[in-house]
Amino acid sequence: MNINYKKIILTTGGFTLLALLVSCLIMFLLLFFVFTKDLADFCYYLGDYTMAGNLYSRVYDKNGEINYCYMALTIDIKTDDYDGVIKNYEMFIADDEYKSFMEKISYSNQIVQGGVLERSALTNEYNYLEDKYTLALIKTKNSTKAFERAVEMFSRYENFTFTFQGYYSLNRFINADNIAKFDDNYVGYDGILVDAMQDYFNDALIIFEQNKSVTEIDKKAFLVSLGNRLILVGQSVNTVYNQLDYNTSLIATNVASMTMINDTIKGLI
Repeated sequence: MNINYKKIILTTGGFTLLALLVSCLIMFLLLFFVFTKDLADFCYYLGDYTMAGNLYSRVYDKNGEINYCYMALTIDIKTDDYDGVIKNYEMFIADDEYKSFMEKISYSNQIVQGGVLERSALTNEYNYLEDKYTLALIKTKNSTKAFERAVEMFSRYENFTFTFQGYYSLNRFINADNIAKFDDNYVGYDGILVDAMQDYFNDALIIFEQNKSVTEIDKKAFLVSLGNRLILVGQSVNTVYNQLDYNTSLIATNVASMTMINDTIKGLI
């Protein structure tokens, strides 16, 4: 009796391979449905950020822990997944734990190790996330909603402090298509929009000058952050003045203030 060893080897090998594939599939399904967070961590470690973000979002859907929504959101920002940013940011700010979670994030950012410049970039995460949401709306052809949102959030500018600079994304609309909007009145404002921006600039400048002599590294970080915000707003205001031929006499004054701010920042970093 002739034994076909080649056939036996091929058959055995085929069954072995099939068993391995089935085992891998079962393991993946187990990770995906049961140990989703661990699979997300593994994908992130491998650099598959898109898959990791989707999995963290799935974890949040399952257990409602806001940190996973935050992780999914930051990955969406990192990968320019604008639809994901909109979806996860809206869920994030609607979560009952949003306020307390952001307070913890803000505190953690203040005590992080690093130089003044590095720390200054972490001082206003509220605005960072809001600005990325605004950008995502623009990129997904929701510019009207984005502008209305930016106007609404900036309307709270009178409540800002040295350590909380408020929300500012209006610079994303400084272009020919939108410039006339800065000459309009909006709910929550006493005058036209660009006047409110100038008021913010003036008030923030006073706070900046009052804190120029701070020595603690965390306060220096806030000063640099505030200075950068002032320069951003000042540039926006001056561009609007030029385009609308309005209050052009203030442009030179704003430039002088921004030059002083820039020189102060250079001395800190």
